[in-house]
Amino acid sequence: MKQTVYTASPESQQIHVWSLNHEGTLTLVQVVDVPGQVQPMVVSPDKRYLYVGVRPEFRVLAYRIAPDDGALTFAAESALPGSPTIFLPIIMVVLSLSDRITPVMSA
Repeated sequence: MKQTVYTASPESQQIHVWSLNHEGTLTLVQVVDVPGQVQPMVVSPDKRYLYVGVRPEFRVLAYRIAPDDGALTFAAESALPGSPTIFLPIIMVVLSLSDRITPVMSA
């Protein structure tokens, strides 16, 4: 089953969109420049949006997720009164012992 993986680093101020095939191979799909240091990221339960917290100008950004390849398109942003530290529900990607990536929901 093909999956999409989103990675980010506060230093790069970018989100990398990867396609993960059934053999575990990652292929870069897109690099998105972000106006700030990326902190938490979470995919909406319906998998239509990626929400991203950024700083030092505290805000949350919303990106539409393309259903075919997982590519991101900017949708909206909103200022926050403080640092975005966590979004709920948290969707984590856990690397299992068999080198397969498995999505895990936690609250």
